[in-house]
Amino acid sequence: MSLPRDLPSFDAFWPYYLREHTCRRCRAFHYAAALSVVGLAAAALLTSGWWLLALAPPAAYGLAWLGHVCFEQNRPATWIYPWWSLRAEWRMTRLALTGRLRAQLPPRGANDPVDADDPVEADDPVTEDAPSRRRARPDPDPPAGRAPPR
Repeated sequence: MSLPRDLPSFDAFWPYYLREHTCRRCRAFHYAAALSVVGLAAAALLTSGWWLLALAPPAAYGLAWLGHVCFEQNRPATWIYPWWSLRAEWRMTRLALTGRLRAQLPPRGANDPVDADDPVEADDPVTEDAPSRRRARPDPDPPAGRAPPR
């Protein structure tokens, strides 16, 4: 999905942001990025090592962008909507930590990135037009004369 350049508000941006973060591994990198900022700020406060604050932006953006490059394979919205992206990352992290993010995530589509070790759980929303997200599990005891699927 291409990044719309004319979103009128953060409320309009939020659903777009969530659609760009359907891969749980990419979201994990975002959570690590946000929490690294908290950790660096706490360390700076506790040790009076204010230079640690200079590490926060590269650590946070580096982790988040790495998640996009490696897993989501899309372009972060930071360049066009820097403040909304920052606000959305903190909101996504807060909702994930409180267990409320799943209800806001859009249904997975056929074109969403699939993690090799990311099984689709029974309560994951899957649309009718996206059966490819469900992985067939090999039959542990196939009928005689039939090889198990690979």
